[in-house]
Amino acid sequence: MSATTAILALILYPLLYSLPLNLIRFQWEFRQGLAPMPPDVQERAEAADRVVLFGLHLTLLAIVVFLMRGASISAHDFGLFLRNWKSAVALGALLSFVPVGMGAAVYRNLPPLKLRKQLESRGPLAEWCGLALLGSFSREFWRAFCIVALVRLDLPAWIAVLIVAVAYGASEFRAGNANAAGAAFSGILSGFLFVRTSSLAAPLTMSLITAAAYLYQVRRESPRNTIGSAPLKCPACSGIIDREGIPSGKWFPCPGCAEKLQVSSNWGWQGSICGIVGAGLTLLALRLDPFWLAMLFVPLFVFFMFLSAFVAAMLRLAPLSLTIYRGPGVPKLFRF
Repeated sequence: MSATTAILALILYPLLYSLPLNLIRFQWEFRQGLAPMPPDVQERAEAADRVVLFGLHLTLLAIVVFLMRGASISAHDFGLFLRNWKSAVALGALLSFVPVGMGAAVYRNLPPLKLRKQLESRGPLAEWCGLALLGSFSREFWRAFCIVALVRLDLPAWIAVLIVAVAYGASEFRAGNANAAGAAFSGILSGFLFVRTSSLAAPLTMSLITAAAYLYQVRRESPRNTIGSAPLKCPACSGIIDREGIPSGKWFPCPGCAEKLQVSSNWGWQGSICGIVGAGLTLLALRLDPFWLAMLFVPLFVFFMFLSAFVAAMLRLAPLSLTIYRGPGVPKLFRF
């Protein structure tokens, strides 16, 4: 493995995804500057964006395969095998809570207008799902190749993970420093998963779950049409109360009957299912003996119930309702 191959692979991703390959946008910006595009031009530019992304994902994958064959790196070195795939998928699904939760917290506070500016918020959903699948696989394939190439140059695995994460984050500098930092952090998690499991299944699982959550977040039509922001009904007078007009605090008076009300999240059986699935995936990834399986199941079940409630609140997945405020006391589970 030569250093030239490793360096070429490192700069490949940020170079490819920084090139202005959309000729429609390039011509418009060259001639019209920052002037807004007409609707017909904007539609053609967005269609071209999807075609360009598809071509970039395929190009990245093809070049990495070409470099892999030239560097005598086998598919086994990439973790393309079925051995221990269950524990690898479980670990990837568990760690996906981190980027999904962070992303949800960020996008929850963004104004709807800014969310609608994201490319993924428009266009056929099937095309974006296909692009997310292809993009996740090509990106994790590139990341695994770079880590293997750097490790073969006698670099420690953790340094290789950091270098690749910085290269991945550099591709997001155009979108802002916060996006670049988030991409680098996500790259560190993916690199850790690959080194820890020696399998591509773990980082690929995390990448796919994160991409699915991002698509859901940006494709919601409007906060008023979401589960977490729909109008609510007063339990005392049955009056309709707009969720956007509810003040912050433990309680607020109903505009119709002045009854003290509070917003509660109905996350009961959903939390139980998430607790069972999360605890099962954790125990599957750890591969413990029966004694520890029995000892850890209950605390893990409770932990993932609360964690799923937090993520559901960030993503506004949990159905909300109004209840009468009874004053301080034993807090209701999963209340936000």
